[in-house]
Amino acid sequence: MAQPPVVNGFVFTTQKVAPGQTIDPFSTVTISDPVPAATDSATILLVTAQGSLIRTISDDNGTLVGPGLTGGHGTYTLRATDPATLSAELDKLTFIPAPLPSGTSSVTTRIELDVSRTNDTNPATTDTATVTSSTAPITPATVGVYRFFDTKFGTHFFTASATERDTILQTRSDLTFEGVGLNAIDPNSNDPNAAPVYRFFDTVHGTHFFTISASERDSVEATRPDLTFEGTGFFEHTTQHAGDAPVYRFFDTKFGTHFYTADSGERASILATRPDLKDEGIGFYAPPRLA
Repeated sequence: MAQPPVVNGFVFTTQKVAPGQTIDPFSTVTISDPVPAATDSATILLVTAQGSLIRTISDDNGTLVGPGLTGGHGTYTLRATDPATLSAELDKLTFIPAPLPSGTSSVTTRIELDVSRTNDTNPATTDTATVTSSTAPITPATVGVYRFFDTKFGTHFFTASATERDTILQTRSDLTFEGVGLNAIDPNSNDPNAAPVYRFFDTVHGTHFFTISASERDSVEATRPDLTFEGTGFFEHTTQHAGDAPVYRFFDTKFGTHFYTADSGERASILATRPDLKDEGIGFYAPPRLA
């Protein structure tokens, strides 16, 4: 008997959302299926009460909306399709919190995602996450990501650490400070959509590689011993939110390094004048700078 479909990337920790805001609970989810050409469907339950004697499925705490979604009252369905299309449909789903009852500071909704293969007797693959709607506002705090130009190799270095910036200014005369190159999400904020941008040190070139993709991080760790994992460099958005700027990623075919910019003018100049820099599209999304 074939193995059931696989749900990857569901955020098991509590996702928080403030009044007047929404959240995309499946933005990191992908579906895969070990059976070639299989079609899979998804059932999503919003569980508002769970106990030994009671289980309530309802829209009391909020509703799901999105293309292709049917149902309501806490039970929703995405029709059978190929895993890639199902993943894309899940990515577009949005949870809209309901107004909190008077005197209530927060409510928690348990989201259950069941993925089933068409005409299969295997039980559905089930994963869960929780969303807490709260009266506490989301702190829209941002920080700057400082940019340095390497005068020796013509590459760039980025850091969100003021301490690291100051150390480089004092000890690395070969790195020219260019100011704030990107904006990032303050790690002390409670932005529910903040995602870590992972940082690797290139032991061959002395440069750094950044990715917001957990799967790319895992692939690099498994296949690139020349890249040393250094943890989280800073936090950004995986999808574009109001005011966000796309951060474009280029591959330097000469040095095997990467360059990042949120400046559309700089991107256009690179595309026009730097054939050695290969456009790799959008790496992630940076929030607007807030006072």
